[in-house]
Amino acid sequence: MSKKFGVVIAAGGSGSRFGSLVPKQFVEINDVPVISYTISKFQMCGLIDEIVIVTHKDYVVYCNDLVKSFNFNKVTTIVEGGSDRQESVYKGLKQIQSEYILIHDAARPIVSVNDIIRCCETLLEYDCCALASKVVDTIKFSEDGTFVDGTVDRSKLWSVQTPQGFKKDIILKCHKNAVFDSYKGTDDCMLAENYGYRIRLIEAQSSNIKITNYNDLAIAEVLLDV
Repeated sequence: MSKKFGVVIAAGGSGSRFGSLVPKQFVEINDVPVISYTISKFQMCGLIDEIVIVTHKDYVVYCNDLVKSFNFNKVTTIVEGGSDRQESVYKGLKQIQSEYILIHDAARPIVSVNDIIRCCETLLEYDCCALASKVVDTIKFSEDGTFVDGTVDRSKLWSVQTPQGFKKDIILKCHKNAVFDSYKGTDDCMLAENYGYRIRLIEAQSSNIKITNYNDLAIAEVLLDV
């Protein structure tokens, strides 16, 4: 494959929901920071040429030291993040040189190399893509948050994860337009959707969990030990 792929790893979160003094992406599992496991997956993937890390200003030096310690030689830039995830990712996108870009949360350390490859290959055919899993629970909606007003057809529902992949010119344009329009999305796919692009779904492995609480951390510890 002759095309060049890069990844922006979003590691700027404060971890307020996680409830620790250290942001969840820097909490250690088996004496190794979560973000190191995450970076290593992209470091190992033969299709990935460059890695850009976006992190909180207080952790830029820490990330520099970590990259040197683990010899993550695909990391080209460590960028100070913005006021929120969207602004942080945009700052990372402006630093990356690749034609095709993946965007991944640092708190998803168990993403498989095979799923990363599948995202890259999908981008050769489609403008945008995202790992996702089918919703298995029965989903209710409630207008007032107290009583059930209906049941959603779960066969059409997907829980979107990361990596999310885009052609560079497309996702940069979406971020630029979002700044101009003061538009905020909950993820990068939402930005692309808002500006008329369709997202190709890729069914992810079940292990691609995001660490948001201590229960997730315990599960990740088991999975990383396997």
